[in-house]
Amino acid sequence: MRCRFQSPVQVLVRVHAVALNNVDPQMLAQAYDVSTGTGTEYLAGYEFAGDVVSVGSDVRGVEVGWRVMGTTPRSFAQYVACDHRHLIRPIRPRGRTGLRPPD
Repeated sequence: MRCRFQSPVQVLVRVHAVALNNVDPQMLAQAYDVSTGTGTEYLAGYEFAGDVVSVGSDVRGVEVGWRVMGTTPRSFAQYVACDHRHLIRPIRPRGRTGLRPPD
């Protein structure tokens, strides 16, 4: 999949799972009403897991096809673009056995 990234260090991940953690309700309770449009609204959903479908030109150590976990705002979506340095240690790529992710 071809993608125009906002930054050359971003990856595009097809999201398969997202998570709310214990701090999300507290942050939502303290956030401004989203209808105000002040830019200080809190959007739940910083954690995701899925498959890398595209990588930016300056991404190193992450490849298309890798299953990853990561964090970025607005991750409750079908696809998430995030800085590759916000990915949590890659999980073994689909269809490959015995391949160890880079250290």
